Amino acid sequence: MIRPIVNRSYTCIKESIRNTNILNPVLKTLKNKTYIVTGGHYGIGYNIASSIASYGGNVVILDTFTQKDQEYQNCIYTAAEEITEITQKPNCIAIDCDTTHKNHIEYALHETIDVFGSIDGIILNASSSKLYNTMNISESDVNDMTNTNIKANFLLGQRFIKYAHERGGHIIAISPPLSILDTQDSWVPHFYYTMSMMNVTMMLKTWNAEFPNISVNSIWPKEYFYSPNRSYLYGFNKNNLFSKSRQCITTGEAVKHLLCADTGLCNGNHFTDESILIGLNQL
Repeated sequence: MIRPIVNRSYTCIKESIRNTNILNPVLKTLKNKTYIVTGGHYGIGYNIASSIASYGGNVVILDTFTQKDQEYQNCIYTAAEEITEITQKPNCIAIDCDTTHKNHIEYALHETIDVFGSIDGIILNASSSKLYNTMNISESDVNDMTNTNIKANFLLGQRFIKYAHERGGHIIAISPPLSILDTQDSWVPHFYYTMSMMNVTMMLKTWNAEFPNISVNSIWPKEYFYSPNRSYLYGFNKNNLFSKSRQCITTGEAVKHLLCADTGLCNGNHFTDESILIGLNQL
């Protein structure tokens, strides 16, 4: 049964949240905390994993990129090695995991617990982005985004909730607020991608209502940027194209601060990454 929500509405945080205390840190370090990050071998996911590990947390990168790809010259294993070189601690590992399959997820969670003892949260970062309009998108693109953006995120979230619904934990997703349908038009040329990512936001909204003891929030980049091959994009402000590296660092830092906040207060929100850093006077 879905429990009634009392003063825990799913909200879109505006430009400044300095007047609230929901982001006040209750943790000065993420030491002895363990987080799973999907799609963490490059870009936003890599910076999230690196930021958490640099702040003392343990990180498990889940993805299927076990060989260096041509664009990024990186894979999950080299990413984990780079992060442990930065931290000088064995606090980041990579697991070959296709999160569209429940048995892969089960294996990854068991491995994480075997290595680090527990799981304190998941960051749903991985996505498939095929930026085509209604008439030009192919069936294979539709299937890919449906499986990666909807099915995979739901199955991993579902399995983590089964593990954490009594002990508590964090679920953070890189997904847009539902409000952009009424306030933005940048999503129109790639409708199916936006629709699939909106499904992730709807998952969070539901989980926030169903499982009050799990802190559920999402983050979306404030600034707009393309990947180097323009195969995917993020952000609100398409008139201000950020460099990818700068935006990824901002998002990674924002996730770190969100994990340090009081789970009782900071729950059921949608943030821009910039709003978190502004709220904490980090920008």
